[in-house]
Amino acid sequence: MQHTSDKVTARVTQQGDWQGFQLRKLAIHGGDRHPVPAMLLLPDGEGAPHPCVIAVHGFTDRKEAWIELDGYTKGGNVSLDLLRNGYAVLALDIVHHGENRDSELSATDDELINEHWEVFFAETLRGIHDAIDYVDLNEDLDAERIGFLSYSLGGVFGFRIANSTPRIKAVATCVTPVFKDDDDEYAPYNNIDHLSGIPFLTVAAEKDEEIDFAEAQWLFSRLPGENKRFVSFDSGHSLPLDYVDVVVNWFASYL
Repeated sequence: MQHTSDKVTARVTQQGDWQGFQLRKLAIHGGDRHPVPAMLLLPDGEGAPHPCVIAVHGFTDRKEAWIELDGYTKGGNVSLDLLRNGYAVLALDIVHHGENRDSELSATDDELINEHWEVFFAETLRGIHDAIDYVDLNEDLDAERIGFLSYSLGGVFGFRIANSTPRIKAVATCVTPVFKDDDDEYAPYNNIDHLSGIPFLTVAAEKDEEIDFAEAQWLFSRLPGENKRFVSFDSGHSLPLDYVDVVVNWFASYL
């Protein structure tokens, strides 16, 4: 099965099921760029086209985190509840993670984040835009109802994407790095100018080993608009299962 437009071509590389729902592995090609490995989870056929939540994992993780039940991120728990509520989930591997190893960029994790940050960030952003364009192609998906969900580093991409395209209608970021001291074009606080009209959920951890909680509060305070919410849990970077309901209810309300 293949979908093609003047922007992207998407090929189904594997089909199966997960927890009783359709699972399709995809290779999404944008122009002459290397394909973005992705995974599409579809709810039951009734109600199509379905709103679609694009899910982006954190650093050193992979797209399969979104089908892992009761794991470190509880990503599978979030996906399962979204599916039960009629939402499709489109998860992708960020550059140099999971199956996304076709890039010319060759680096260790430390080199990637410290020496090749701009290339890593730019290529991943192009891949997310390709995933958004893919939603247009798939008649099972509603291109007017696209949400963005992220865990950890994935949230940094979420700020940039939501700030740069009106196609994202609701956002939920979880334990997002703040990069308060990094005054560059990719820092989250430099990507908030156009977010006032987008429902924006921030989930933070009060005992986060990776992200300073006060900085997470500071970043949220800079978000424009009134349709935003800050929820925190008495946990470390691995959020408790209770956060799943918060995220799913957010999309149920605004997507």
